[in-house]
Amino acid sequence: MSDATTPAASRFANINRRNLLIALAVWVAVVGIALGIAAALDDPPKPMATAIPAGLPDLRLYLDREFPASVKRETTAQGQILRLREIATLDSTAENWVNLGAAYHSYNDIRDAALAYQRALSIDPDRADARVGAILLDASGSGKEGLDRASVAINDLAEKYPKSQLVAFNQAMVAIYRSDRETLIPALDRTIALGAGTNLGRMAKQFRTAATSGSAGAP
Repeated sequence: MSDATTPAASRFANINRRNLLIALAVWVAVVGIALGIAAALDDPPKPMATAIPAGLPDLRLYLDREFPASVKRETTAQGQILRLREIATLDSTAENWVNLGAAYHSYNDIRDAALAYQRALSIDPDRADARVGAILLDASGSGKEGLDRASVAINDLAEKYPKSQLVAFNQAMVAIYRSDRETLIPALDRTIALGAGTNLGRMAKQFRTAATSGSAGAP
């Protein structure tokens, strides 16, 4: 079994892992809006069995938009989730349910995240962000097999939605967690090509630099 784990490590040896971790930490701080701070004020997230490499946060859906201002004003994770649930209930759009699912997902509430993503897909079965969220949920608590399934599913989704920057960026995130350089670099390049000036595009450029600079001395 030890032989099976060696290739994944060697594939990632050419990427500056420390730089990627720093870039990912910055990204989580930026995209998490207030939720990351709020979660720290509340009870710790529920632990999950995972194959995610040490030092990386739990895999979750990265959106291409911010939460509404009324959500960001809430000072606790519970308050933000309650506000998102209220918004989704009053205005039952696929986007609002995906926002709620992403919030639950960030807080490791897998059951409620799945219900929210399913609600979004019931409204719009072709909603790309909801499909990505559902794919990443499977990876979150299913160990290496879940990550492998997520990779296959999101790679298929990237072929179906070649113009979706959100899909491309989350495909790159799955590649980071799987130590898959062959998928990572093209997915980052596609994210940048689809909009270098967006939040996802700017972060993809940072990841691209981190993934390719100083590789000789990568830890």
